Amino acid sequence: MNKNRYYFLKRLYKNYLVVSEVDGVLSSRGIDKEILKILGDEKVNMIVVDKDGNVTRVEGECDYTLLVMKCIMTKIVMENIC
Repeated sequence: MNKNRYYFLKRLYKNYLVVSEVDGVLSSRGIDKEILKILGDEKVNMIVVDKDGNVTRVEGECDYTLLVMKCIMTKIVMENIC
């Protein structure tokens, strides 16, 4: 997924994790890239773009805003440790 498409989808779906899926591997940009690193087993609202450009909305149980806060707090702690 190119940068322009990512930011377009991010404006439409503010409270969703926007990811691209190629061969079963999820990738993203910006804060969503950091959230993917700490996501683990949590289910979150996601917008998935496959390699053909098809967009799918996946509903989850975890709140996107809480994941953003968790990501920011994890980043702050890691910067203070190193």
